[in-house]
Amino acid sequence: MAERAGLPAILLIYNTIDPHQDFGTESHDFFSAMYGEMTVRLADNQPCESFHGRNAKLRNDENCCFSAVGHLRCLANRVEVKIYENVYAQYPLPFQDIPSCIELVRVYVDDNQTFPKL
Repeated sequence: MAERAGLPAILLIYNTIDPHQDFGTESHDFFSAMYGEMTVRLADNQPCESFHGRNAKLRNDENCCFSAVGHLRCLANRVEVKIYENVYAQYPLPFQDIPSCIELVRVYVDDNQTFPKL
């Protein structure tokens, strides 16, 4: 619906299985699901590069309707939201308008490699 309206959309994930809401919803889990499994290339039995490889669910041609994927955590006395940018989004988030109570993880892609933007 948001895609047809030309608006950004966020897919929020809530972990009902783990009471601490960590297992399966840590940052590396989001990056792996969104941009592919972490892969380390070896040269002479030594790691020479790492990158997100196969099984990426977000690409230029797939799932570009989501502007971000987020983690909704309900803790004992507060609620937290952390959202991860989809660099392939057809309608990017208005980053300057995201309230400070929402943690935003920006991402950049370089030579087909995806990294958190620090």
